[in-house]
Amino acid sequence: MKKFFSLMCAAALLLVSCSEKEEPVKKVSAVTLDKTSVTLKVGETSQLTATITPADAKDKTLTWTSSKESVATVSEEGLVTAIALGDAVVTVSSKNGKTATCAVKVEKTPVASITLNATEKEFDKIGQTFQLTATVLPDDATDKTVTWKSSKTSVATVSGSGLITTTGYGEATITASCGGKEATCAVTVTAIPVTSVTLNPASKSGVIGDTFQITATVKPDDAVDKTLTWSSTNTAVATVDNNGNVKMVGVGDVEIKATAKSGAVGICAVHVDPINVSEVSLNVTEKTFTALGETLQLTASVLPANATYQTITWSTTDATVATVSNAGLVTAAGYGTATITATSHNGKTATCDITVQKQFEITAVNYTVGGVTKNALEAPIYTYPGAQITLTPVDNEAETGITYQITTDSGVITASGNVLTFDAASSSPSDANHQSRLWSDATITVTASNGKNVTFKVYCSLTSGFARNGSACQATDPLTQYMIAAEGTMSFALLYFNGTDYSNIPVDAYVVEVVGTPAYMSASANATNNTYVITAGENTGINTIKATIGPLAMDLCTVKVGGNVVASLEDLIVDDFVF
Repeated sequence: MKKFFSLMCAAALLLVSCSEKEEPVKKVSAVTLDKTSVTLKVGETSQLTATITPADAKDKTLTWTSSKESVATVSEEGLVTAIALGDAVVTVSSKNGKTATCAVKVEKTPVASITLNATEKEFDKIGQTFQLTATVLPDDATDKTVTWKSSKTSVATVSGSGLITTTGYGEATITASCGGKEATCAVTVTAIPVTSVTLNPASKSGVIGDTFQITATVKPDDAVDKTLTWSSTNTAVATVDNNGNVKMVGVGDVEIKATAKSGAVGICAVHVDPINVSEVSLNVTEKTFTALGETLQLTASVLPANATYQTITWSTTDATVATVSNAGLVTAAGYGTATITATSHNGKTATCDITVQKQFEITAVNYTVGGVTKNALEAPIYTYPGAQITLTPVDNEAETGITYQITTDSGVITASGNVLTFDAASSSPSDANHQSRLWSDATITVTASNGKNVTFKVYCSLTSGFARNGSACQATDPLTQYMIAAEGTMSFALLYFNGTDYSNIPVDAYVVEVVGTPAYMSASANATNNTYVITAGENTGINTIKATIGPLAMDLCTVKVGGNVVASLEDLIVDDFVF
């Protein structure tokens, strides 16, 4: 029955088609897509819709393909699925070859955030560990790789898996990075801190130059970092090195500190005194100036040599006599005496005695004999035992207030003040013939207060009086008269007595002169043979010959010019005189 029906239908259709005009088949002329490009993330999908032209095309069958199925796939219905990062082209094709395409781009799924299981972590030992765990969102983020980093590996390191290991004391930051996002964990490694520092000694006194060492005790004993920093609050007073060695360098008070990294500090109070001067000395302790304006540079030395304050203060007892500068330069300002004092900081002193004298010379040493003033510097003084002579020194400045000292080198002649005394007790003759009547001589020195001095000789006979013919005689004894030819000469010796030679008597001790007016002759000394020579003139007449020694004077004889000539000198020798 069914088979019959089918045959009947086919026959009917055949009849109809044969009876009507045959129409052409419509083909697909174009295919378009609703999207020409699409951007997806891995796992995402996008539905593409194809439109066929003409709409009444006979065969609308379409085929979907992907140029890179590892990036994106497409179903028979045009559903695109993102597989992996990259680019692909989805093509839809009709049976007659009409196509349309859609560019597919598959992008990453970005990281939205990253968090750590700890944002800060404290440690108290080196070598401790801690595991950090990073959580990356979203879960489907394309790349969830985490990078780990430490800001200070000397404090803490971090492994690729986020394992923290402490390596030292201090602070570090651990950073986890993923997809441009970061998360951090602050790491602190704190050692057991120093809580106290005690210094020994806690105080110290000394003088500049002293040194000592401070010992530090740090608590607690198990403190990890016991490093101390040493310091001085005033390095001009005391310095300290890294081992606590202290040196005192200046006067004052200072604190030496030892400071731990924890801030704990120990203090030693130090007091430094100066090194005091124990002694002051000067290069010159006395000086005599002889002219105004003269200078002397005084130099002061102090002991000990390393005394702290070596400044010297200079002063004078009389600035009208001598001034002194701050540098110790002394200047003669006037005549007199003054004392220059050098004083140290702590009152130690040294002095220099200054005398300023005029520069003068002793020009004369006067004395008076028989009312006549004589100068001992021009001729020696001759005198006899028991006599006293007063000396009057004279200086070229005619100054007052100048003192003199008179000394003698003889025990027979003594000096007391300005008076010379000739000792009579020492002048007794030793025999009846007076042969020991010798001269005693002395050198007299007159020294002025300025140090200038002069010397002269004094002769004193050991007996007083004249002798004629071997016997002492007086001035009243009769005189012997001698004769001399006109213009003739005669000699006599005063240095001989009874033929004995007393040659220590100087010939110039005697002054022999012709007395009477007019003088018919002259008298002179002959130093060659210690005699006096009488030289007659051409006229006849008589004169007295007078001898003087010191304060003694006596007429020796008379001489007549033109009388009988005395031929023998021996006749005169017996008529000599001796003191």
